Amino acid sequence: TEALDDLSEEFRTAGGAADHRLVFTHDREQTIGRVADEVDARAFAISGVTGDVDRVLLALSGDVVTDRILEFVTELVGDRDIGITLFFASKGDDWDGTARERLDSAAEQLQTAGLDTNTQLETGGPPFEALIDAVAGHDAIVMGEKAPSLRSFVFSDEADRVASASVGPVLVVRHGETLGG
Repeated sequence: TEALDDLSEEFRTAGGAADHRLVFTHDREQTIGRVADEVDARAFAISGVTGDVDRVLLALSGDVVTDRILEFVTELVGDRDIGITLFFASKGDDWDGTARERLDSAAEQLQTAGLDTNTQLETGGPPFEALIDAVAGHDAIVMGEKAPSLRSFVFSDEADRVASASVGPVLVVRHGETLGG
């Protein structure tokens, strides 16, 4: 409870708003979804230890709602001096053109809002490993919520795996509609 209070206070100190709930459950993903729906949350945090946040990695790979994520990050960062790395990874080069357009468009939107932004496109290797490699040098990660899949049931949700492999917190921007039921 103290850790959750501290995390909420960090958001408030930075000019944001946060609420928290401590629950005990046998189905973590279902409970996160239920509580997030109850409070109409736009994002949820998977906590990690961090100090000052100077660089944020914003993962745009896969089927995520980019506009919703960019809106959230713009509001989250505000006028603070925090750099954003927009990141996209795919196994093949079939995504190259689309991914580059997606990254450039997102970068332009964040730059128009006054945010320090750069892009990183990784192709050819496993996307998850590329994402984990990109985490180094960033203080926090923002990623979009994805619909549950067989892979997420077997290997756990991608956001949980990123949180386990990184030091800083992972903020998951909700899809905007109920996923998976």
